[in-house]
Amino acid sequence: MLQLSVEGNRAHYRIEFHQGQIQIFARNEKLNNEEKPLLSPRDPQREAQRALAGFQLKRGLLAIVLGASSIPLLQDLQKNRTGGHLVVLDADSVLLRELRNVEPDVFNDSIVAGPENSDQLMDFLEGLTIEELLGYRIFTQTGPASVDPEFYQSQTNIIKRTLSSRLSDLFTRLEFEPLWIKNAFMNLRHSGRAHPVSSLFGYAAGMRAVLVSTGPSLRGRLNWLRENKDNYFIASVDSAYRVLHRIGVEPHLIFSLDAQTFTRKHFSGLPKGRIGEYPILVADFVANPVVVRDWRGPLALSFTAQYHGNRRAVTPGCDIIEDALLPPEWTGKIPGEIQSGGSVATSVIDLLRQMGFSELVLLGQDLAFSYREIHTTGTHHTDAWLSRNVNRFSPLESINEKVIRKRATLPAHSIQGKKVPSDYILSLYKKWIEDAAARLPGFLVNGTIEGLPLSGVNTLNTEFKRTPQSHGSLLQRFLGSPLLQSFFRDPEKLIRVVAQNQMPSLEKRLGRQYSIREERLQLEEKPEMVGLKNKKEEFISRYFRRLSRVLHSPHDSS
Repeated sequence: MLQLSVEGNRAHYRIEFHQGQIQIFARNEKLNNEEKPLLSPRDPQREAQRALAGFQLKRGLLAIVLGASSIPLLQDLQKNRTGGHLVVLDADSVLLRELRNVEPDVFNDSIVAGPENSDQLMDFLEGLTIEELLGYRIFTQTGPASVDPEFYQSQTNIIKRTLSSRLSDLFTRLEFEPLWIKNAFMNLRHSGRAHPVSSLFGYAAGMRAVLVSTGPSLRGRLNWLRENKDNYFIASVDSAYRVLHRIGVEPHLIFSLDAQTFTRKHFSGLPKGRIGEYPILVADFVANPVVVRDWRGPLALSFTAQYHGNRRAVTPGCDIIEDALLPPEWTGKIPGEIQSGGSVATSVIDLLRQMGFSELVLLGQDLAFSYREIHTTGTHHTDAWLSRNVNRFSPLESINEKVIRKRATLPAHSIQGKKVPSDYILSLYKKWIEDAAARLPGFLVNGTIEGLPLSGVNTLNTEFKRTPQSHGSLLQRFLGSPLLQSFFRDPEKLIRVVAQNQMPSLEKRLGRQYSIREERLQLEEKPEMVGLKNKKEEFISRYFRRLSRVLHSPHDSS
């Protein structure tokens, strides 16, 4: 019998080799300072087979093993492996190093990480080609996990959250990519009157701003906002524009991000801006083109960009425009990129950061269904409900309740210490804002009176009166900046090429959802879906007919 003693970071270990089998013992405070086996003392191989439950690592699959001491499990994974990805994560880098020395084969072609280089794991997950991922399994055996249960639980949560977010992004992209591309080319036609959003960057150094969102508790701050409207630069998400108009507060900036048709309703019946005056409409290049077309005031267009490690990705449609119309030196600078946490509010936070504001007060950022409502009153949602659906048998409260019950809600503690329903998507927005607050100390101030508390964000002191500030110079500098068209190389030519279906790469991208389905059927070794190829060709043909029609029309439609 061969024995090896290891003094690790998390425990003292004893590794035994007997008749071709390995056993690992550990002793630390979490194990009551008793030496305990990390693998089954009776039959570690059978323990591994039960954990695997017939799982075989092959192309399209991801296996994540938490605890490098799960050697028999790793042996079985590698023995039957025909492809796929293997990740091994251990809480103790010293033990991990020793095990890689004594059992190197089980770590072949794997991502191996400990606490000191766990960012390597995150880089791998962020850079994974998510279109090819059929599924994943996380293996956590009781023995190895007992050395540091908190570490493994936290890593499990991070891995699940990351993969869930990436899969959600994929599904969103597959659903909306054709719409994004169409909107991007329709909005490109307005580059002759729009400025790049980067023309706003740095113009607000030292100023204060308020971001108005439509969380249910916004109505409790409207009086404060009306009293302080001259003391802050007021930025509004598009859905809050109607609420502000009703109380006589005109925002300085409105941000529109969503590509879908209903976005038009946020502006329906409201002023569409005045030449040379606030408010400025900042619209993403893939925002609803009718909103962009109808706006008569100052206009800025932007890209949304995400960074996965060192990989930069902009919204589909925007990347085509960037590659075709901009020289390399303008990449990321024109029209200017805004990073988003998934909501309009997170995009505006990043925009106002880049504009240089020293303080940003968040209003209506509930991140929960406060008062069991989905939005504050005064939005187009409640207007529509009040005009059509509300009666004595179906009050507004019942309509809100029906919407909330369709969501997978999670109970959470509110700012006021009460239980309030939230959900997973809202928790992602919350984490994004808290991460932004950690990177920008003192920048964010929470003026929301209900909803979820924001860690690291100071609370608004309404007793402290701010002095008025002037915003005229910011607008004049923006209006004096070059128009977006001056940076582009013949945008009309690109529109003609796209409208005539002379861009093969675009056709390939439009059929991506069908291509992925075909690929997955092949990976799962299932026969190809009957008619899938015909559906793909029919969809692409119909798409280009409609795109050609709207691009040649003087009136945008959506």
